[in-house]
Amino acid sequence: MFGRIVKSKNETGSAADGAGNNVKEIGLKKEIGIRFRLFRQAIGKKQIQLARELRVSQSVISFIEIGSTFPKIDYIHYLYGYYRLNIDWLLGGTEPMFLPVKGEGIESNSFLPCHIPYQDPVYDKYVELMESMQVPVVEKTILEEAARIKRYFKDRQKV
Repeated sequence: MFGRIVKSKNETGSAADGAGNNVKEIGLKKEIGIRFRLFRQAIGKKQIQLARELRVSQSVISFIEIGSTFPKIDYIHYLYGYYRLNIDWLLGGTEPMFLPVKGEGIESNSFLPCHIPYQDPVYDKYVELMESMQVPVVEKTILEEAARIKRYFKDRQKV
């Protein structure tokens, strides 16, 4: 899908810059880069955190955000599945940025992986936990505890 969008935008026969890049493609990369940065900021992640999550270097995120490269379809697919990123918004600016969670009305603003709606009293605690995970030591501790709990339940199922 993404390749077709880029291809259709480039088939307009517009002029190329000195490096042979299509001028319209450069504009599209910059627009997508801006929206990608807005998305990253909306989910409260720093470039390095999103890069770690996507298992890429921080420079990949930086190149996407400054419009040097398009995000790979794998990244877009992951962000759609995990955060409900609206691909139409990322590629073309069609609102909203986040798609509603199945079973929730269109007015829902939930975008966090656990899909806690803003109105839920637990939402603030969840956001606080996610913000505290930006500190590497806290993140490591929380992830280790989650792994320990996961092992506990796996071992329990074996019995």
